Amino acid sequence: MEVNQITESIKKYAEQELGAITEIEFQTAYTYAKRKLDEINRRYGTSHGEKYLALLLAETIQANRLSRYCNDMYDLNKGRSRHHQETASTP
Repeated sequence: MEVNQITESIKKYAEQELGAITEIEFQTAYTYAKRKLDEINRRYGTSHGEKYLALLLAETIQANRLSRYCNDMYDLNKGRSRHHQETASTP
């Protein structure tokens, strides 16, 4: 199987677990998930393959989405807090 076909099948497996994945999400998470898979296989002497990589990929994307959401909420609340402080100090 060609490299592009392999990565497409991994993406499809991950999408079955998580739903639609953008190309940027895939590219950002793939390297991390692949490194994690390689480390797991090395450390435990296992030989997990594409389907496990797809699960790790979905897990990584989900964690990235949650981090982005939390950061957005923090920024939003920080802006509200700053606005509240400014209006509270105005006579």
